[in-house]
Amino acid sequence: MSATSSRSRRCRTAPSCCAGSSTGSPGGTARPASIAASSADNNGPNLAIYRGRIEGDRLVYESLQEALPRIRLTWILKGSDHATWRNEFTLDGQTWGLIEDYEMVAG
Repeated sequence: MSATSSRSRRCRTAPSCCAGSSTGSPGGTARPASIAASSADNNGPNLAIYRGRIEGDRLVYESLQEALPRIRLTWILKGSDHATWRNEFTLDGQTWGLIEDYEMVAG
């Protein structure tokens, strides 16, 4: 998938899953109970570990650190070849603010 924003940036980033555990779900389809991911950030020496979950048509990762601010990354499936990616932050642990978002379309 590639991503474009109103700033005309293109990106070929996808979540890098490194671990997960599966549980059965109705209909016999296995779904991960939780997914782990890591991220290296070029805004300084920063390595983050995230825990993810699937919520309907969303894949949501939140940083595991207790200290604030924290980051949340969300991929929202809009169709078989279309998704939205959101990067959000929280300063108080409850209210989330948007940093950036991109529409992603298979290309």
